[in-house]
Amino acid sequence: MTKANTQKHKDQLEAQRRANEAIQAQEAKKPVLPQENLTQPDKKKSEADEPAPEPVSIRKLSINDDDWLKIVDQFKLKYGQEPEEDGSLVFPSQESAIEFFTDQASQKREFLAQQMRDGKPTGFTVFSCGDGTLYQGTVEEIKSAIELANKANPQPLYTKALKALSEIPSVNQTNSMRDALGTIKSPEPEPEAEPQPGPR
Repeated sequence: MTKANTQKHKDQLEAQRRANEAIQAQEAKKPVLPQENLTQPDKKKSEADEPAPEPVSIRKLSINDDDWLKIVDQFKLKYGQEPEEDGSLVFPSQESAIEFFTDQASQKREFLAQQMRDGKPTGFTVFSCGDGTLYQGTVEEIKSAIELANKANPQPLYTKALKALSEIPSVNQTNSMRDALGTIKSPEPEPEAEPQPGPR
């Protein structure tokens, strides 16, 4: 009886193996969609929902002219375009501008440049004093960061940087925002309804 049970068990295992092979063969015949096709509709939908990034114009203010020429050469290589007539570099987005200038700062290039909109500075500044770090933000924020770095590790390049930054007029962002808001038309006020006599 043991031999019969053993044979029966072997037959069951063999039947199970064949069933598994048949299932695997069926699955192999089914077309498999690549993962990228499954995520494409969601990606397209989210891209359509988000507005395209606005191009950003960055103009040199001062510091090292030789380094700026190298920066312009790198810009031409990376983006395949010439600077604007006023020397501004136009990037596809602020993120791409920051990425580009972070790379330039890491090469210990000195530069000071501001984002421009309609020929006026927005207040956003990118700066490198040659220490390998990109400083970004308003001129006041950058000055504060350089002062902290100078306190932690006094160096002549920080003193030079503070002098250069102090010569840059700060942008009054309130006026810039007021100007921007002034260009937006406010809706016409609706005529006031005449008071209706109510129950007395």
